[in-house]
Parts: sequence; structure tokens; C-alpha cells
Amino acid sequence: MRKTFVQTLRADLPASNRPRAALLHRLRNLGVVPRVARNIVLHHSPREIERHISYMRFAARRVTMSNPAGWFVRSITENWPAPPGFDTSARKTWWSEEHDRDIYR
Repeated sequence: MRKTFVQTLRADLPASNRPRAALLHRLRNLGVVPRVARNIVLHHSPREIERHISYMRFAARRVTMSNPAGWFVRSITENWPAPPGFDTSARKTWWSEEHDRDIYR
């Protein structure tokens, strides 16, 4: 039986990083290639990844993107600031400290 992308990468992750497997799946759903998704999850915090996903979604509503996954990868690897007009006070529920405590510990 062939393993899925997340199963394969979960086996490669140290036990302390296994909660990040859900982020791997999420990045794959955005269109990020497996090798790049694994690198991002290993080198960036869950909060940073979620922040840049929200930046990408906000920017995608404002302009036509031919490659949203590429936009996301560049934004996180180059640590782009929030796009103009992004309201940091209007954070989604997953930004709450309670969610971070429950999901990412």
C-alpha cells in the first residue's frame, strides 16, 4: 500500500514536530510542492505559516494571482510584511491564544 504525502513526511518529522503534519496537508492543498512544503513546516513556526496564508488569501481577493502557492512561498521565505490594507485587528479565530495552545502544543 502506497503512503500518502502526509504519512511519508510525518514519519520523517521528529516527534516534537508531528502536530505540524496538518500544516503539511494544508500547504499541499494550497498547491505547494511536497519538498517545499516540508521545508517550510520544518523552518517556520505554525503561527508564521498561518499568518502568511492569511496574507495570501487577502491579496488573492484584491488582485488576480496566477500562482497563489508561489506567492505564498515567496512571502514566507522572504518574510514579506502584511499586504497594504490588511487589517491585523480582524484576526480569525485560529489566531486566538486558546487555539494556539490546543492545536500547536
